[in-house]
Amino acid sequence: MKQILEIGIKNVKGIENLKFRPNVLPNKPTIMVAPNGFGKSSLAIAFDSLKRTGISLDNNHMHVGNKNLTPEILLNFDDGNLVHNLSATNRNNNIKDMFDINVVRNSLKPVANQRTFKGHSYSQPSLNIEPIVLVQTIVHSSNDKSIC
Repeated sequence: MKQILEIGIKNVKGIENLKFRPNVLPNKPTIMVAPNGFGKSSLAIAFDSLKRTGISLDNNHMHVGNKNLTPEILLNFDDGNLVHNLSATNRNNNIKDMFDINVVRNSLKPVANQRTFKGHSYSQPSLNIEPIVLVQTIVHSSNDKSIC
């Protein structure tokens, strides 16, 4: 059973260099709760940007907007016999060999419409929920006799 001992993130969004020891249980979802500014979004972006060949960050997710800084994810885990050190950068990813990573994001988006009436400004806040598409298209084979 794999137990994550330490996670490190470098040069992703608001994180220059962060290492922490999470309380992650194998085969259990982990939910991170922290105050604003802790780095929850940056951490999610780091793992969400992790592809088979390496980390692929959007330009607006580069640390301080600097494309020359190399993003990195470090993962130390214990498999019961040995402690392993895995990493991913924009050029490689050996984390994929040992872990499947899924990031679930909150789809709520705060919106405020501002209106002016008789010289006074009023804001009307609301929360928008973006649609979630689980399957974009369903392809039926030519042998499929079901009615669509």
